[in-house]
Amino acid sequence: MFSAFVSLIGLGIVWVIVFLILGSVINTVRVRKGESINDSVTFFMQGVALGPIAIMGGFDPRNQANGKSGGLVAGGIVGTISYLVVYSNL
Repeated sequence: MFSAFVSLIGLGIVWVIVFLILGSVINTVRVRKGESINDSVTFFMQGVALGPIAIMGGFDPRNQANGKSGGLVAGGIVGTISYLVVYSNL
């Protein structure tokens, strides 16, 4: 029981770190190409990294006013489902 809890928490920590680094690398490449990174692709990558927290953040009126909510909610759903699939296959 304890090892399952440790692996759940450990995977969560590694998941966030890996996807935030991956998002930073992708955005660095996009900036060097001259693209704007203040778009739904960036918010989607943040959503995948942060999962359910991004889903809740997508419903914040400030994020909805800035146009961030669509990417955060979609990325949060994809991230949460992907995390659960990866965890269940461990």
